[in-house]
Amino acid sequence: MAAFLYVDANDDSLPFAWYDDPDPKVNSFYALLAPLVFDTNFDGYADFAQGVFACPARAREPLVGDNPIRISYGMNEYNSVAFPDPKTLRFAQVEAQDNAHKMLMADIAYTWNHPPLPSFATNRVGYKHDKRANMVFFDAHVAPYSAQETNTLTLANPVQSVSQ
Repeated sequence: MAAFLYVDANDDSLPFAWYDDPDPKVNSFYALLAPLVFDTNFDGYADFAQGVFACPARAREPLVGDNPIRISYGMNEYNSVAFPDPKTLRFAQVEAQDNAHKMLMADIAYTWNHPPLPSFATNRVGYKHDKRANMVFFDAHVAPYSAQETNTLTLANPVQSVSQ
């Protein structure tokens, strides 16, 4: 719901997944949504493990690489006009047809541990709930999908045409 509230409060712009900035307090969609969820700014560290930003199953998974944070959810990186540019598409630009199959956010794989989701690959999306990942779609519904079921879903190119 916070992603859709963000769209409403930001001139119809989608939240970006992540952009190339070393400051974790500002470089991911978590920073954009935290004021809507917690009524305060994202702290860049502990907030990943709190409330709706933290998946209990993810908390039990190992850390990989040098990132000391367990990121639970990823955002469709194709929300950006030119990833990792923070300029994003407007929600109205996302073709309304079949929004029930266009993924906005999903559980993230512990081996990826990074907020942008470029694909449905098992090393990017976390199929950790009975071999399914919880996904939020552009029509605002949430549903679990296995990796084998994602061939009916859209991640890349969520718009028919982009006119800025």
